[in-house]
Amino acid sequence: MDENVRQVTLALQGTLQQDPNVRKQAEHCIWEFEKASGFASLLLQLVCSDKTAPEIRMAAAVTLKNFIKKNWDEAPEVDVSAEEEEQIRNSILQAMFLTSGTLQSQLSHAVHLMAKRDFPSRWPSLVPSLVEHLKVDDLNRLVAALSAMDQLFKKFRYESKSTSLWTELKSCLLTVQEPLTQVYAKMIEFIPQRSSLSSESLIQWLEILCLVCKVFHSLCFQDLPEYFEDNLKPWVEGFLEIMKMDCPGVSSSGGEPTFIDELKMEVCEIFTLYAQRFEEEINPFMQNIIQAVWQLVVQTGSETRFDGMGVLQTIAQDVCVKNLHLRQEDLEMFEDEPIEYLKRDIEG
Repeated sequence: MDENVRQVTLALQGTLQQDPNVRKQAEHCIWEFEKASGFASLLLQLVCSDKTAPEIRMAAAVTLKNFIKKNWDEAPEVDVSAEEEEQIRNSILQAMFLTSGTLQSQLSHAVHLMAKRDFPSRWPSLVPSLVEHLKVDDLNRLVAALSAMDQLFKKFRYESKSTSLWTELKSCLLTVQEPLTQVYAKMIEFIPQRSSLSSESLIQWLEILCLVCKVFHSLCFQDLPEYFEDNLKPWVEGFLEIMKMDCPGVSSSGGEPTFIDELKMEVCEIFTLYAQRFEEEINPFMQNIIQAVWQLVVQTGSETRFDGMGVLQTIAQDVCVKNLHLRQEDLEMFEDEPIEYLKRDIEG
């Protein structure tokens, strides 16, 4: 083992010890290592090595994420050269696709932290690189690519409209919209076959569907993209299939929402966005959407995961309150035939 790798491994082991004095000394060693060129690459080497103990791989991933968090802003604690930054950008993407589970999640978060500063000006290849991994049948790589896109594109939901934001959104759309739709279509095809999937594959499949819907939601938030408008029918038909879908094999842990719960919640949020912002385009599907949402409300069980404020607020705002609003035909009837309107209202 390389001496630098050995020293960093020992320091990472020290950060996991219960003795606070040992931890403090190990953290100081890590801080000293951070100043040396190549520290991030060394951590990535540990993260990707199957020969490294699982707890050390995780400690290395967390340390790398924290290193990036501290040094990828306007006032970095350590000066990282432009050449090393480029090397880290390329290596971390490769590492993200080589790992899985919590390790992959840590690296995905690190990619997001880097992208907040570097994308698109310093990292124009990021989205095209992620899209390349949408064209594979490897569920793990699909999760990695979509998870990174989800974090990256959430800015389109909350940042104010500006020329730079629209330029960035347009560029992302041109790269992502078609392959995302193709992945979505493939995933929807699995709905009739879901019972034949293994438990692990079923969870990954639901996670991919949920991430696809989140990315779609973010890309549509500012305005309805022309491509998605032209392909709205297959998207909505897929959403309706999702709303009717059940997965008895997926259970909740400690009352937390399952992936199927999160997936249906995301679809409901998309329905709400379209009903509020793109009424004309979604109108042909509204009857089926209302039926699907109502059926979901009726079928919602008494489990504690349905007691959260997010679920209750969604039902209250998107079902109850909306059905209390007067429609245009209600107003017209009230003006033209007020007695008939009151009679109907009293009779329910």
